[in-house]
Amino acid sequence: MTDLSIVIPTYQRCDSLRQVLLACAGQTLPPERYEVIVAIDGSNDETISMLAQFDAPYHLRWTNGPNAGPGAARNRGAALAQGDVILFLDDDIILTAEALAEHLAGHEAGGDVVCLGQVQVWPERPLSHWEQYLNQRYDEHYAKMNQ
Repeated sequence: MTDLSIVIPTYQRCDSLRQVLLACAGQTLPPERYEVIVAIDGSNDETISMLAQFDAPYHLRWTNGPNAGPGAARNRGAALAQGDVILFLDDDIILTAEALAEHLAGHEAGGDVVCLGQVQVWPERPLSHWEQYLNQRYDEHYAKMNQ
């Protein structure tokens, strides 16, 4: 049973994508509960070769289409999703080990939910202003919850 489908659009970011996939492999959620779908957006770098050689403990699939932007790539990936919940990631977002388990716990708690955690991007790229703002808000919320 696949509870969670992770859809990752990518374009010309083979190195950071590999780091994202490695973070997905280090999850506390058992790998049989999630799948990863990489939606290649017309990349002509080594992405397909890397994916073909990547030894994932989870079910890994990919789709390749013409460069049409991340939205179109996400849609292609979502069309392949078999999980009950779809989590969209970017190709430079590094998950903490508990991220998927916590994400599913939020959904299992009931109701319509949006799960937001602290954003850690591939170290080669600094945080944008928006990502810094989200991290600050997450830290404030987490601190209130643990008082």
